[in-house]
Amino acid sequence: MGGLGCRRQARQILSLPRRSSYAGAVTEADPLEIAAAQLAIDDLWSEDLPQVATDALVRGQDSPSLRLLASQSRSDVRDSADLFRSALHELSIEPLDAESAHWLLIRQTSGDIVAGRVDPIIAADRFRKSSHEMQDCGDLLIFVGLLSQHEDHPEDEDRSRDAIVAESSDLLSRAAPRVWLTLVARGDQPPLLRTATPENLPIDPSALPLSADLRVAVHQWAGDYQEALGDWPQRGGFESISDAERFVEQGARLVERLQFELGPTFYVDYFPEPIRPPGVKLKRSPWSRFRRLTRGH
Repeated sequence: MGGLGCRRQARQILSLPRRSSYAGAVTEADPLEIAAAQLAIDDLWSEDLPQVATDALVRGQDSPSLRLLASQSRSDVRDSADLFRSALHELSIEPLDAESAHWLLIRQTSGDIVAGRVDPIIAADRFRKSSHEMQDCGDLLIFVGLLSQHEDHPEDEDRSRDAIVAESSDLLSRAAPRVWLTLVARGDQPPLLRTATPENLPIDPSALPLSADLRVAVHQWAGDYQEALGDWPQRGGFESISDAERFVEQGARLVERLQFELGPTFYVDYFPEPIRPPGVKLKRSPWSRFRRLTRGH
């Protein structure tokens, strides 16, 4: 679901007029915080930590463990990671879990994209790799979709670069990754999925901060699908294309209500049912079933 959604959103982004680049100041993280994030996701060698400490001392940061770490040789770094963590504690820099570390590095790279310090296509490829390692990876899937569009249509490279810069600017406005949800009718399964790694997770609407009437509406929408298509293709189906269209329109309105109630820390996507042949699931007439049964005789 996430891959299809990000490609669809990428096409929508590329169809919009070009947006201007981020006009605000790009705040850079403390290099020690960047190093702490890299260490948290195993993206920094212990051999590099003495130089990290030396650079911090040159910048005016100081602590007993930082001095000890800076004095170490690259050939003897058995205690470097422990000394580095002690230095972070002494400098009141909080340790990061892997999810927070990824997000800090992603925001830093986004700032580099907006400031023109890194190639947007190369940075988007880094985001694609990070999307496999973060649990809440939905915000990165936008870049995955744009990168896929660029790979499919290299002739539109300038538009792809502009779109990546614009989306990087949007990402910088968020302090944390959004929780991505997808509304999708799936028979007797919950109608909401959380876009996450390694696989999407079903979410019960009752577990979300929603009004009672919206929860009822989501359950009713899912129930309508189960009643009409729960036994498809053996039995059931929409009575007409118009019925299929009405069901899909109801889902679209639910997405708008979900997004409004959940707010900006969530992003609600929609995976609608097909409403045109050959994908639309229409109820078959008894005559069509008879012909299908007798075709093999």
